[in-house]
Amino acid sequence: MTQLQKNIETLKEIKEQCSKDDWNYYNASAISESLFEKTQNILEEIPEEYQPGFIAPCGKGVVQLEYESKNCYLEFEIWPNHIDGYVSMSNFSDENLLGFTTSDIVRYVKEFFV
Repeated sequence: MTQLQKNIETLKEIKEQCSKDDWNYYNASAISESLFEKTQNILEEIPEEYQPGFIAPCGKGVVQLEYESKNCYLEFEIWPNHIDGYVSMSNFSDENLLGFTTSDIVRYVKEFFV
């Protein structure tokens, strides 16, 4: 099974668990059907070698794609109308990145793993 196939399966599991309000028992917002579709479309556009290693729901009603390497952590939050990013480096520098597109994700992930 490819990483993309694993990620699509994970996304389906998240959809089953998080389609109703309060899915985490801490007043989490439901994640909409359209956001799951958007996230799947994004995953399908990301080349296999740059697929995220971890996908998780967030209590604010978004889906998070996560990447980790030795000294860095990179995440993207998929919102209904935009994509945000966050980078944390081992030297404790953090950066919030706003207004991403799918091609930006691929470019940023390529740089991340160089």
